[in-house]
Amino acid sequence: MILKELISKKWDSATILIKELGNYLFQKEAFSFKFDFDSLQYGFYKILSSLQKICIQQPKNWIDYRLELDKVFLNYTEITNSEITTRLNEKALLSKLGSYVKRQILEPYFTINLAQK
Repeated sequence: MILKELISKKWDSATILIKELGNYLFQKEAFSFKFDFDSLQYGFYKILSSLQKICIQQPKNWIDYRLELDKVFLNYTEITNSEITTRLNEKALLSKLGSYVKRQILEPYFTINLAQK
């Protein structure tokens, strides 16, 4: 549902759903004796929250490109860095999600919004 909202550019509802997922994970950790940060839900949360932060960027309104690109790169690396990649490789579904997000959302985003004019 969250990924569908992000792809549909429904930023407000996606933000609410991501916050709900974060609250759920917080409650799960708070009331659990053995919380697993390598869980499927936590992996989804990391990918979706980073993706949402990238998608809401509006490069046309940027004043300091270096600062804004640093923010985009930080979120991009949250999706693709080795720690998450290791977790994703252990979970085939998350691995496919990470590849899909990169290929279908991030690469076109960079091409369209950050192309030199």
